[in-house]
Amino acid sequence: MCLRANAGEGDNSWWHTGARSQLTKITVLNFDTLILEVYNHLPLLVDILAWRATNSCTRKVGSEVVSARFVHIVKPFVRMYMPELCHVMHVTRAVITGSCAWQMLNGDDTPANNLNLIVTNGGFDAFCSLIQDTLLYEWVEQTSKPHYTFNNSAERFARFKFKHLFITVTEAKVDGLFKVVLCAPTTADMLFMTAGGVGMLYPEWTSKNIAVINRTARRGNRDYDKVGCLHRGGFLCHDDTSFLSEACGQHCPTQWRYIADRGNQSLVVDWDARFSLRSMMRASHMIWRLAEHCHNGYCPYNPTNNTRVAVLPPIPMPCDLATIQAQEACIDNHTPHYAGKRVALLYATLATAPHLVMVPLRDGVKDLTHLSQLETSHWLDHLKLDKFIVLTGRLRKTFKALPGATETPWVYGYTVIREDPRSYPPPNALIRELAGNVLVIKHEKDNKHVIVDMTVEDVDIVNTLIKRYMNDKCLERRSSITVIVLTPEDV
Repeated sequence: MCLRANAGEGDNSWWHTGARSQLTKITVLNFDTLILEVYNHLPLLVDILAWRATNSCTRKVGSEVVSARFVHIVKPFVRMYMPELCHVMHVTRAVITGSCAWQMLNGDDTPANNLNLIVTNGGFDAFCSLIQDTLLYEWVEQTSKPHYTFNNSAERFARFKFKHLFITVTEAKVDGLFKVVLCAPTTADMLFMTAGGVGMLYPEWTSKNIAVINRTARRGNRDYDKVGCLHRGGFLCHDDTSFLSEACGQHCPTQWRYIADRGNQSLVVDWDARFSLRSMMRASHMIWRLAEHCHNGYCPYNPTNNTRVAVLPPIPMPCDLATIQAQEACIDNHTPHYAGKRVALLYATLATAPHLVMVPLRDGVKDLTHLSQLETSHWLDHLKLDKFIVLTGRLRKTFKALPGATETPWVYGYTVIREDPRSYPPPNALIRELAGNVLVIKHEKDNKHVIVDMTVEDVDIVNTLIKRYMNDKCLERRSSITVIVLTPEDV
């Protein structure tokens, strides 16, 4: 070093305070380089983000490293049009899935030749315009349908080609783009990415190169091994969870999960808050499960092992006082026992008055953080159209006040949940022209996910709410029906 060259032979005067200060400055100037060198040895995105969060210096360099990785993966497909891609993805609330999302997670340098995009319903034309008019890709006409595993979740599909590169666009049906993700052929293919975040479901299995085949892949056999990790190889694929050789626990394929649940069944990391994936997931109300029945011989949710597992939804649905009491006994008898219960108000189809009923938390849920974690299937049948994926938000509406009312403002809010009219449930005797049971949940006025037990004093408020609100145009757009409430004396 130049500091030592200026010192006399055997002279230690260079190791004085002033010289030490110069040495410190030289170290600081190269600190970013040292940090970058650490990043270069961290292929996994989760490790990069963990190192980035340690202090302000690593945060600055780490943000650049993560952004550079995203650009490195996607830029070959869009060339100089990265800002345009991020903008259209944000506007159409689109996600990237497949091999590009894999590369973002594990740092694989193998170049991808296929960019797979899923767009929300209504965003298909905007993306196709970008791909054809701006990126100059050609539409591959012979590929007009997605893989059969996505038939029930995709509205439209297109594939485009530019030289050796391909871009596929799948437009989700009105149920939402996460339904397309959840129809992936295996658990290892349930991953998705925005321009600022990436998510993976069932990361414990995937990190061990283990995958469970989804029920969508078992609906046919033509291309059974030509999509996702079934095609890539390197994964040990199982038909069910029997390979665990122990109780499934939270891995049980029959347990319902909310798309934004946190825990060992979900890995979501955001690196750019402007394009947050986690906020997209919180805005969704999707719940799903992998299977209707568990076949693991060690699992207590396997009906062969345990006859006290509640069969949901009940057939027929509770409709009067006697069947309501029988269903509450079923809730109490359910084993493993539910971790908690809430009290709600039920308008059953043949009841002469609304009833206070118990609504438990879903199996596997210990702390209620979202309304979708309530096991409403004891009282409402949401599974006639799809037994595995349900968009719960479409069937409910939250009320916080009666507009124009002169009464004392409400202290709490109320959410009305109904059965899907497309499944043709029987008519409701208490609510004329409305089919199926109706369940009303009480919660904090400004946070519908903080549930409060319903009481007898709430019945009059809810009756007034239903009488005054069921003709609201907003509800008509959701259900295309008009509702009139009858008092028990009118029935």
